[in-house]
Amino acid sequence: MKKILYSLLVASAALVSGCSENYLELSPTTSPTPAILISTTENARYAINGLGRLQSNQYISQQGCSGEGGMAVWYGEFPGNDMVHNRWNSTWYTYANFNRMLSSSHWASMYPWLYNYKMISNANVIINNIDQAEGPENEKQFIKAQALTYRAHAYTWLVRTYCRRWVDSRNGESRGVVLRTGNEPDDQECATLAESYKFIYDDLDEAIALYKASGLDRSSDPEDRWNANEDVAHAIYARAALARQDWNTAATQAALASAKYPLMSSDEYRAGFSTANKEWIWMAYNDKQQTLSYYGPFAYLASNSNASVTRGYGNIISKQLSDLIPQEDTRLWLYGIPKPGDKNTINTTSKPGNITRGDLYNRYLDEYYDRYNHESAMTYYAYAVMKFQRAEGIADGCWVLYRSAEMVYTQAEALFELGKETDARNLLISAVKPYQPNYTCNLTGEALRDEIRLYRRFDLLGEGHNWYDFKRWNLPITRLAWKEGGTWPDVFCGDGHDGGLGGNYGPSDKNHWCVVIPDEELNFNRNVNYAVEPETWTKGYEVNNPGEPGEPEE
Repeated sequence: MKKILYSLLVASAALVSGCSENYLELSPTTSPTPAILISTTENARYAINGLGRLQSNQYISQQGCSGEGGMAVWYGEFPGNDMVHNRWNSTWYTYANFNRMLSSSHWASMYPWLYNYKMISNANVIINNIDQAEGPENEKQFIKAQALTYRAHAYTWLVRTYCRRWVDSRNGESRGVVLRTGNEPDDQECATLAESYKFIYDDLDEAIALYKASGLDRSSDPEDRWNANEDVAHAIYARAALARQDWNTAATQAALASAKYPLMSSDEYRAGFSTANKEWIWMAYNDKQQTLSYYGPFAYLASNSNASVTRGYGNIISKQLSDLIPQEDTRLWLYGIPKPGDKNTINTTSKPGNITRGDLYNRYLDEYYDRYNHESAMTYYAYAVMKFQRAEGIADGCWVLYRSAEMVYTQAEALFELGKETDARNLLISAVKPYQPNYTCNLTGEALRDEIRLYRRFDLLGEGHNWYDFKRWNLPITRLAWKEGGTWPDVFCGDGHDGGLGGNYGPSDKNHWCVVIPDEELNFNRNVNYAVEPETWTKGYEVNNPGEPGEPEE
């Protein structure tokens, strides 16, 4: 019997496979064939909508595993350096300290693999069948371009999550991921990291060419930003190239991606990051009829969420970061930072950061009142993150995937690495001035690089970049506890030997910051038979070291 891992669950003409929680399901005889499913461009448009639906879906019965939001929260932010989700009194630190991601049997290693290969398998059906569909040629081109865009985005998540940073890759010869196009056998070895990035580049090159040839685009309405278009393809290209340290490509693609999307104003910045505005390039759609509720990212990030995981604990910006930002920056208003001369009572031991009285506490009840949900008792924290606001419901809102600010910092960083410091400095100034009108920068060399990184960290905080940025920068996680002058609970700090529970770790620790390959893949694919990449890995490693054979094909 043929093994089925990344199955398709068909509803009408739309692909919605992410709804299923069972890896091994759905006999191919129970559903329409892909050729029938994508027989017309009208049906194919429904299928593309299905890809968008996968980005805001619930997975594996695990709260918080919600498509794109789950990737951003669990992998991009909570293991990072600059924001703590203050669930200090549970096993939460095992996620924030990147320990759960090192177990091949735990959901934390499985979720990114499952979610992104679900997206890839659905995109493959469209890519492999749309050319034969009935309908106008330009519609087929646009639909195929969108499917290629989704596939490239999913592979970009995978290589950044499961593979080594480019600087440690032996120029791309380290392990990449399994490249599935829908036409290969189940048992397939991993590509190299260089081959994996080339696959992403090739998908995006083809997508951009097809977008141009089609002459079509999504509507200009920000509410339609969940649809992929050529700008989205350029944005994904820039993010992938940045991780690949392909500076010329990163700079070029970032400029193309952001050209039509001006930075938001201070008022738009304060609006809560749950509704698209002029700066957003791509977002994960929020379906009011099928809400994510407690699964969604705003349940973990929005200060006005009614979810107990946020209402009782909340998120704190690292004082190590906020102290570096000038007080005139209007974005600092979004964080509950004590002012000079404040008299506050802050618990730094049993419930670290909890503020129970004083000037800041009074501001939470006055100036910041509307940024909290008062239906239930609130626990207030010093340095609270109030950047995110739910739009409605328990914790609903659209989740931003790419916006211009990321592209500006990407372009600035890439230009710096190319030795074009004047251009990099001017871009940095353009990114900061909307929020610091008096900002100037005359820095050079390493100081300029640090400044670009600093404002990227601050501007994009909570959006899913922090851990991935520190990984590719080859920088350690360094958290200071409250007793050390920081804002982290003790269990999130230390090296695991001299104190804390291993929250401070260097680039060579924690499996080189690579989530291990999950058992679900190891049990499915006989040509990938290791969770941790062997130090001796080369292309063909799986074939030379077959291990226990998997289930034979019939």
